[in-house]
This record gives sequence, structure tokens and C-alpha cells, in this order.
Amino acid sequence: MNLSSGSSYAGTGGDMTLLSGAGRLSGGSIAATAGEGIDSNGGSILLSSGMSTESASGDVLISTPDNGMSSGSIRLATGSASDYGNGIGGEFSVLTGSGGPISLLVETSSLSKGGDVSIKAGSSSTSYDGGTLQLASGTSSSGMGGQAQMNAGSSESGNGGSVSITSGASNKGDAGNLEMIAAGGSVKIESGSGIMQPGNLRINAGQAMYNLGGNITVTAGVGLLEGGALALTGGLSQSDRNGGSVKIKSGSSD
Repeated sequence: MNLSSGSSYAGTGGDMTLLSGAGRLSGGSIAATAGEGIDSNGGSILLSSGMSTESASGDVLISTPDNGMSSGSIRLATGSASDYGNGIGGEFSVLTGSGGPISLLVETSSLSKGGDVSIKAGSSSTSYDGGTLQLASGTSSSGMGGQAQMNAGSSESGNGGSVSITSGASNKGDAGNLEMIAAGGSVKIESGSGIMQPGNLRINAGQAMYNLGGNITVTAGVGLLEGGALALTGGLSQSDRNGGSVKIKSGSSD
């Protein structure tokens, strides 16, 4: 079946509108389903905007309308694989053109808390590993590589938001590692500033129920001419009070 609108060589091409009926209880639905395949793949559904030879191509807009109570949801989902296949569900890819940005934003709310953004890799209920979540900035052949930033939200009158990076726990095996590695660059961990109370910086090793507690190792770098230095410095005081202390204490035993 082919549904097409008219073309125009001097003006605007014809529009096409698919509209379901309104209802007092609920509005009518629109379903577009491609055909099934018996011996090969099922049919595809393609939503594509029009191209332009002298301007930008058209947009593809999928949206739910604003509503007084709550707006509808948009869900894009791929299918799961059956037990007879390879066990891997369909792939979901979001790609832009060369150099095009991708924005994932939640609108600002004036009536309640801001909306959440959740990105989670898949779990496995078998002996296979859980899915990997990888956030990587772009590389460059001659310029500077892209930056990767994780920023918590600020607040005008309340507390600023927190950033939490936690490795996975295990009931039977070892807990996961948390690694921060700079390939030739620097690693800087800094707490936020505040008018009343600045943020604290705390590094704790993990606890073990039946074995040794986790270790904290701080090591300066090795150098061919001279090794790197290790400096522990207490904070300065901008008044006539004392500066901060540096305390090194060994652990006790029960």
C-alpha cells in the first residue's frame, strides 16, 4: 500500500495527516505494524524526514501533548529474544550525523522536584555478567580530546547536590574496584566551596565481615630523573585562628 501526498516544483509539497477520533472516555489509537516474516526477518517501519538540497533537512518530532493532570509517556523498546535464538534482545541505537550533538534533558519544574534521568545497564539472572555502562568522550587525531563532566546541581538557598560513584558489592566474591586513571594527565578530586560550610572530602576503604579491611594506598609516581613528591597539607586560615591539622593514625583492634 502506498500513501503519498502531492509534490510541488514551485511551492510547498502536500501534507498528510493521520488522525484518530476523539472520545469522551478515551481517544482512538493509531497502530502501525509491519508484517511478520516466517523464514526471514519481519518487515521494517521507517520514519524519515525530507531532505533538502539547499537548506536543512526536515525534523522528525515525536511528542505527547501538555495536559492539566499529567502528560502521556513515550516509550521506545526493542523486543526480547526467544529461547530458540541467541538470547540477545534487539539493539537500540541513537546516532546523530557527523558532529551532531545529542541532548537528553528534563524540563524545569515550578511545581515539584526536578525530573530524574536514569541510565542503567541490563542485569543478568544467570551466571553471565551484567551489562556494561560506558561513558566516553570523543577522541581527536590532532586537537584535544573531548571532555567528560559529571556535575551535581547547585542551589540558591539549600544544599548543593551530591555526586556518588560506587563500585558493586558482592555477597560471595570480591567487591568491585573503583579506578580513576589519567593517561599522562592529572587527576583532581576537589570538594565544592560554600559560604557557610564547604564540602568535605572523605576517602574510606571498604569493610569486610570475615576478612581484612580494605587498604588505602597513596603512591607518588616513578620518574627517570626524579620521583614524584607526596604532600599532605592542612588548610590555611584567613583569620587569626589556627590552620588545619594533619593527623596520621594507625588502626586499633577490638
